[in-house]
Amino acid sequence: VPQGHSRDKVFQGQGITVHILGPPECPSGAPKCTGTPALQELRGSNMTGGAQTGMFASVRRCRSIATGEVFAAKFSSRTRYGEDCTKEIHHEIALLSLCSPSPRIVKLHDVFQTEKELIIVMEYAPGGDMQTIIDDNLVPFESDVVKFMQQLVEGLAYLHHRKIAHLDIK
Repeated sequence: VPQGHSRDKVFQGQGITVHILGPPECPSGAPKCTGTPALQELRGSNMTGGAQTGMFASVRRCRSIATGEVFAAKFSSRTRYGEDCTKEIHHEIALLSLCSPSPRIVKLHDVFQTEKELIIVMEYAPGGDMQTIIDDNLVPFESDVVKFMQQLVEGLAYLHHRKIAHLDIK
């Protein structure tokens, strides 16, 4: 992050650095970015042709300007129905940090904070999610379904072993 554009702090003793961003616009001369001077949104080649959008967050495929590595950046609104929900987003960040040793859970890479949103930068998983397969009426091969289910159960076992319940499996 360019000098003068963030104040860094360590997130709740988890070893995660949260970059508190200044102006949301990109520094002069930087490529078009998604609200952070460190990330460039990959237009035209996003996950399935555009940002994946939920009720309070959107996920965009981004590239680190410094390294060129591709990530998924989840832009979460800090306000929901007029209430501050920053605490809930911090909980999600803490859980991602706690689960980082698992090969079945996406890795947390970085966190950026603006006045209106928290941006969680995670490992990019190009396969998408199960919900997309269901919504698009795709019929995978049985051998692929067996692999999907095995990976899903391994991820859930990892969470349950740590007494974490996942309430939004897709």
